[in-house]
Amino acid sequence: MLFSSAIGCGPSNTPVDQPPTRQEHASELRLDHIALARRAIAAKDWVSAETELRSQLVETPDNVLALEMAGDVASARGKMHESARLYQAAVDKHPRASIELFDKLAQQWTVAGCLFESLAVLQHAIKQYPSHPQFRFDLAGLGTLIGMEQVSTEQLKWLAQHNQGNAEGLMALAAPRRIQPDESICKETLERCPDDLRNHYPLARLDAANLKWLEVAQRLEGVVKQHRDFIPAQLLYGRALIELNRNDDVQQWHDQLPTGIEESADYWAVAGIWAEQQGNFEQAARAFWEAVQRDDSNDPETLKKLVVNLTRIGRGDASARLTQRVQQFAQLSDALDTFDWRDCQSQSAAITVAQNMEKLGRLWEAEGWARLALGLSNDKTADAQAAYLAIRKKLSADTPWQLPQGIIGNQIKLEDLPQVAWTASRRPTIEMSQSQKQGDIRLEDEAIQRGLIHTCEVSPEARETGYAIFQTSGGGAAAVDFNLDGWPDLAIAMLDGDPMKSNSQPNQLYLNLAGHFKNVTELAGMRDTGFAQGITVGDFNDDGFPDVFDANIGRNRLYRNNGDGTFSDASDQVGLQGEFWTTSVAIADLTGDGLADLFEVQYCASEAPYTKQCPSSTDNDRIGSCSPLLFAAEPDRVWQGAANGRFSETTDRWLGQVSPGRGLGLAVGQFDEHEGMDLYVANDMSANQFWSSAHHDGEFRFTDLAVLRGLAVSGASKAQASMGIAAGDPDNDGDIDFFLTHFAREHNTFYQQEAAGIWSDRSHRLGLGESSMNVMGFGTEWADFDNNGTVELIITNGHVNDVKEDDPYGIALAMPPQIYHRDPGGIWKELVNKELGEYFSNPHVGRALLTLDANRDGRVDSLITHLFEPVSLPINHTESTGTSQGIVLVATIGQRDAIGAVVTLEVGGQKRTVQLLAGDGYMCSNQRQLLIGMGTATEIQNVQVDWPSGNHESFGNILIGEDILLVEGSGESFQIR
Repeated sequence: MLFSSAIGCGPSNTPVDQPPTRQEHASELRLDHIALARRAIAAKDWVSAETELRSQLVETPDNVLALEMAGDVASARGKMHESARLYQAAVDKHPRASIELFDKLAQQWTVAGCLFESLAVLQHAIKQYPSHPQFRFDLAGLGTLIGMEQVSTEQLKWLAQHNQGNAEGLMALAAPRRIQPDESICKETLERCPDDLRNHYPLARLDAANLKWLEVAQRLEGVVKQHRDFIPAQLLYGRALIELNRNDDVQQWHDQLPTGIEESADYWAVAGIWAEQQGNFEQAARAFWEAVQRDDSNDPETLKKLVVNLTRIGRGDASARLTQRVQQFAQLSDALDTFDWRDCQSQSAAITVAQNMEKLGRLWEAEGWARLALGLSNDKTADAQAAYLAIRKKLSADTPWQLPQGIIGNQIKLEDLPQVAWTASRRPTIEMSQSQKQGDIRLEDEAIQRGLIHTCEVSPEARETGYAIFQTSGGGAAAVDFNLDGWPDLAIAMLDGDPMKSNSQPNQLYLNLAGHFKNVTELAGMRDTGFAQGITVGDFNDDGFPDVFDANIGRNRLYRNNGDGTFSDASDQVGLQGEFWTTSVAIADLTGDGLADLFEVQYCASEAPYTKQCPSSTDNDRIGSCSPLLFAAEPDRVWQGAANGRFSETTDRWLGQVSPGRGLGLAVGQFDEHEGMDLYVANDMSANQFWSSAHHDGEFRFTDLAVLRGLAVSGASKAQASMGIAAGDPDNDGDIDFFLTHFAREHNTFYQQEAAGIWSDRSHRLGLGESSMNVMGFGTEWADFDNNGTVELIITNGHVNDVKEDDPYGIALAMPPQIYHRDPGGIWKELVNKELGEYFSNPHVGRALLTLDANRDGRVDSLITHLFEPVSLPINHTESTGTSQGIVLVATIGQRDAIGAVVTLEVGGQKRTVQLLAGDGYMCSNQRQLLIGMGTATEIQNVQVDWPSGNHESFGNILIGEDILLVEGSGESFQIR
């Protein structure tokens, strides 16, 4: 059967049930027509053979051999549907058809494009011959091909328990929903068998994976009418109606569901999504609990939703009990990705998967993975044999597929929660407040005119040989008013040497002289020649002058601002040590003790990323960027500041990094409902981390609550290749939302905070998903370019590899940047590039992006770094619809930078909330001020600040005009000129 190849399975030597022979019923046959037909078949005289067999069937319509031979003749003549019907008749008329006949029938339905008919044949064959492994291989492959993973899983379990498993089968078992139908084959079968509308189902599954719910509903509407008992299609159709907010259709759909559908775990998962959308979180928790009780694979998406809704309804104990299991699934997913990216040949990755399976109580799979590992030659590990024997020792013939303690439904009881009511709550739609007119946004690159001439150079020979992974990510930059004249100066990275060495050109410092930039690197004493990545700014010693931290591949450097226009390397003096691949960094008071701490985001570990070469996808003579999953992850690091100005590493005490990610982006602020600083880390191809701080019994530490908060993975429970982060309040509802950029062919993700400390993926629903599929985003920020009081979203794009010009998705190495604005209904719309300015009309290989007001005209500008071309300084020339107010904050009780301070104010009768953040996304540091669009207002009322120290302070009303300084404890504002 061709389906074996779908999961890489093959036949075995396992004894099988013996089929009946044709001789056993030969006496029942008239051999004259049969004999003549055989003679004609041997001569390939198909017409004569068909005539003889037709005559035989007229005389004995139930003649199984004649039906089978007629099917052979029809097949030879290319009459696939007729052949399948004849084989089917032969099977139906025989109490125990032969293995050969079942196999021919399944194949014929397949060739005819009727895959669901083939699936039914294989299920029938397995009932007749339960010990025949090939039927199970074929059914597992077919189920995978058409999106029927539950059918596949049942067969793969049997094969694994009978020593028939292999890498592909184990992969499919480990996470069935990771494997998607084959689009090209499914489209082809739909063309060949259009009358069977079930062939639309696998294509609808693919649409659902890309959150194209309208397409899902359109595909399945006819399917569920033609096949009312086709439960997978019914449930996916209902999910689509829910996602499309077609509430009346949802209730009509629910009323006609087939009896017994409540036994399906997917039914309860859909019910939970419905209840969640209606705001009935107790009902949602009950439904998701019902789902995980019925699904012994503990679908991670449903389990995550259960955890989130338990948190919403105040059942923190139950939520915390399940969080560990969700994190185990995240670790398993990371291990599977690593194994896959290492060509399924990594012994260490296979052992890691086996150990994760053991933690989940899935010993049969653990044994299969450990046994598989023994035969793998790459990434050898010394304890592979011992790991296998330890797992094998726990396994016996009586061992259940999943140990009882591993079944979530056995760990918590939620019968007291209400069942789902399939009645729409008619919740009102919350629309964005937008009283101001949107301006015609326009930005022009004025870097050269303003003297900012800088390229984030990489090694010159890379242009000939191609760019390795460590040469494709860098290009950090920071705004730093190091002379305190009110004009933002710039520090920008260089990476033209070698990683882990100090042979690059120094990072460059540019002094802003009333909007024109002058290179003062040598004069200022900035001499960091490390292989640069990100740059951040902060006043680590609270002397009033901003300092600069350079993140490198190698030794990081902290430059102390001397207050006289120069800097000194204070790295040794303050106790910073170690050589790692650091990407993004933040300086902030993480503990609330009034002293600056450091958080370093790390990427790949060991020397391997700097020595391993991966071929370019377009030119075998050039190297390309390797997947980060080919390398071990380097844990992030955190440093505690002391009163003597030194830092001590507190990573082990403060961070419980069970499964470190390969981090790129960073945002720091007060994000959830708890007091204290939070850290959001964007990880590349593994779950993101949300570190929430707390003091327990006098001990300070961070806890990763990304799963609980809904921020670890996408709404489809997929770990994405996360790069940049934009943190802000784009919907003006007073809390922080996040936007993350991702790899090409993945959608960028918008996490909207829907309840205190609970975020949901609203990318596609709010217009930010589909338009990002064919770009690869890096730096991103929220910015109110037209000062109308509603922020826009800006993204810089660019690939990491040379991409073929004829790529079917239209993806290239260089890509134009994007700007989105939000309409009054809350939907984000991409603005037309050619109307934004020349820079936005052209493709670039963008990397870091920061915001600043470079010329101090009250409009937000940006700085964008690139690979292979000079940095750009898009200056804002929007004919603004309003004015803006710049606010600088200085804390006097807490750490001076006041990171995490929340400013609330009223403009035109509307309340606004803005927070001062650090980290700022991707390898960058924004200008450390709040620039708030005010529309046509002339006064700000009721300005209040919640300082990180816990102090709440009112500053009264302020006339809009010059930038102002708010100092903790002063109770008044000061103009900055």
